[in-house]
Amino acid sequence: MKLISTNRSGVKKQLRRLKMAAEREREVKRKQKLSKGDTFKLKVDKDHTDAALESIERLSCIASVGTTGIIEKVVEHQRGRLSKNIPEEVAPEPKTTMFTDDDFEKFQDEYFG
Repeated sequence: MKLISTNRSGVKKQLRRLKMAAEREREVKRKQKLSKGDTFKLKVDKDHTDAALESIERLSCIASVGTTGIIEKVVEHQRGRLSKNIPEEVAPEPKTTMFTDDDFEKFQDEYFG
């Protein structure tokens, strides 16, 4: 506010000019070229192991609460539409009986024949 004149007219215009000048200065600072050392520091790979382990712990705590049904729904929804992502349908096992054909023939002979 110190940079604005005491005249009542043109205050909005002066404020707008000050904001634009500040924006231009920030833009110039942002576009300045970095030194080799600064670019190297930016490119150095960081170790994300600790953060990954923390997120895995949080997810395992969430999953242990009893939300397995929700997790299965999400996984099923996110599975995708590619043929490689579609699970193979398991063929139902043929129904078997405890009796053989000979037992049925004996039963038929005893009771019906």
